[in-house]
Formats: sequence, C-alpha cells, structure tokens
Amino acid sequence: MVSLQDILRAGYDAYRATYWVRDEVEVWARSVMACRTAALGGHVLRCPKGHVHQVRYNSCKHRACPQCGSLIGERWLDRIRSQLLLDCDYYHVIFTVPHELADLWRWNRRAVGDLLLSCVRETLLELLVQDKWVGALPGIIMALHTSGRQLGIHPHVHCLITAGGWAADGWRLPKHSKYLVSGEVVRSLFRGKVLARLREGVASGELVAPYDGRVPPCLRMLRALYNKEWVVHIRAKYPHGRGVMIYLARYLRGGPLKRTQLLSLQDGQVTFRHFDHRSGGIKSVTLSQESFIAALAEHVPEAGQVMVRYCGLYAHSNRERLAQCRMWLGMSEASAPEFLTALSYMERLGLLERTRCPVCGRRLVLVELRDCSGLPPPWEGHREAA
Repeated sequence: MVSLQDILRAGYDAYRATYWVRDEVEVWARSVMACRTAALGGHVLRCPKGHVHQVRYNSCKHRACPQCGSLIGERWLDRIRSQLLLDCDYYHVIFTVPHELADLWRWNRRAVGDLLLSCVRETLLELLVQDKWVGALPGIIMALHTSGRQLGIHPHVHCLITAGGWAADGWRLPKHSKYLVSGEVVRSLFRGKVLARLREGVASGELVAPYDGRVPPCLRMLRALYNKEWVVHIRAKYPHGRGVMIYLARYLRGGPLKRTQLLSLQDGQVTFRHFDHRSGGIKSVTLSQESFIAALAEHVPEAGQVMVRYCGLYAHSNRERLAQCRMWLGMSEASAPEFLTALSYMERLGLLERTRCPVCGRRLVLVELRDCSGLPPPWEGHREAA
C-alpha cells in the first residue's frame, strides 16, 4: 500500500518548484518525508534476555502526518474521557458555511478559523442558557475541520454538546426531549454572527479580500449570503459521547486522509478512497500527483493554530463547576490518566509482535537513544528497522 511519504518523495520537489508554497506546508512536507527515517534519529529496543536488538527511527510528530496521529489522538481521548466527559447523553452538531466563503478562508486561514469557532461558541451558549431550550450551562467541545471527503475546501465545526447543563439548582435536562434546540433558530443566529464579523473584518482591512484584494465585490458576496440557506446538522441524541469523541480524535492529528485511504500511486496518478454519504458506500478518487499534493497542502494548519476548543462547563475557567456537576451525577473526581507510551499503545491495539520478544515473549525495553548525527541520509531506503 502506498503512503503519503512515498507520494511526497516522488513529487513534492517538482510541485514546490512550480508553485508558491506556504512555510507551514514546507515544514509539513519535509517532516513527513523524514518521518521514521535516520534523519530524525532513533532509539534502541532490546529483549531483557538479549534475544532481540532493534533500532527504530523516531516519528516527526507533525500534527498533519498520518504516521504520527494515532498515538497522540489516543492520548487526547484518554484525557477527555477521564477529565471532561460527563455521564450523560450528548448531541453531535455540525456547523457548515457556504462554499462561496472558500476563497476568503484561503486568504485568511487562521482568522476565519478562529472566527468560526468563536461564532459557534457564542451561538450555542447564547441559546442553550435560555430557559426556552435548556436554561443551564452545557459542556461543549468544538473541533474545526477544513476539508470535505474528496479533499475540497470545506470549513466546518463539529461540536459535542451535553444533553443538559449545570444551573444553580443542579443538573437540568433540555426542555424538549426529542431535540436540543431549533435548527432554524441556530442557523439564523449563526449565519448572522458569521457574516457580520466577516463584513466588519473585510471593511476594516483586518481580513484580506480575495478577488485581487478588491473590497466591494467581497462585501457584495457576503451580503448575498444572508439570503442563502446555511446548513447546521443537529444529529439525534447519543446515549454517551464516546463515539463522537473517537470520530473527532481521528481528525485531531494526521491530516484529512488516513493511511488506509491511500490506494495507489501509478504513472503520476494518486488514487484514494472515501465514504460517500449520498450513496452510503465507498468511492475512489484519482488525482494527478500534483493536484493531490496541492489539495492536501490546503489543509495544513497555520503554525500554532488551535483546532479544538472547549467552552461552557468544559472551559478551563469552569473546572469548579464541572467538579460539582460530576458529584451531582454520581461520578468520581476527575483525574489525569496514566501516560500512554508507544509500546503500551501498540499492545492496546493488539500489536504484540511490535512490543514483545518473538523468542521469550518478554516486553522489549528502551536501552539507548540515538541522535541523527553520522546516520545515513533520510528517505533513501532507511525506513524504521523491523
């Protein structure tokens, strides 16, 4: 099976020579190409009885590298499960924006991403604290995603929201048992907030206007979007939030495509697969190597950009309220999970052949760290030792 590393090694330098490349994309590409090669140094694992001696090269740990995402995502899941998630029902809500905003997002990635998360937060808290809907402070986890299934530009925000909230008299359930809040009300308020902020930013010059920097056409486009129907999906209530958290963790690290989605690289063409919601089946997409790299590069986040945020009961400033809520719901005190090592994670996945000696079955132990000085050059056959 082809890897993103293979694709970048085969075509990134030619792509870079043809197109302007953001600094973040350059760091991403070089990190992925060096991942688990001698370029990043390594470590030595050994059987306690001396049966096996293995050299394994280090990971790049870039958040958009598909080889490095699973362990960090699992650590995040462990922390959320043990310190945040409440024993209650949850709603999964997805806020999307019209495709007309794609160009504005491309020119203002960090600013528009922050704006979307801020508007989602304000919309939900403004509505849910009203007695008409919940009348209490819910716990909310928000995750910004930027791509569609076929790698197109599609900024949207996934939210995991408690089906209830904390008030002065304790835990309150939503006023309507079948839904959290009116979809029409959410869409209207969210649309108004986003467009007002965007128009203000473009008019003041805080946001770069596309269309060669011309402000009037951009403002006209934004004004027209008031009359367009925006889409906010409010999914049916879940008995717990673990399934949604696993979905969010999948995209927290590793980029928009996972390793198993890449099918082939042949004659300069990359084929990958994705789940198609409309047909309910798996579909494959083939792009030129250049187009594929360009599509992925669009979704490399800006340096330091925060893609996941916590608000309401889950905000850091509300830890005391959250502790009170846990007691009310009969839960134990929140505690930090045990740090998940790479070896422990592989055993959790059942990959014992990667962590145990094939002769005596004892767990391999770390005996030496190696830096990259004096090691062979990267990505020339120097993959992680088996």
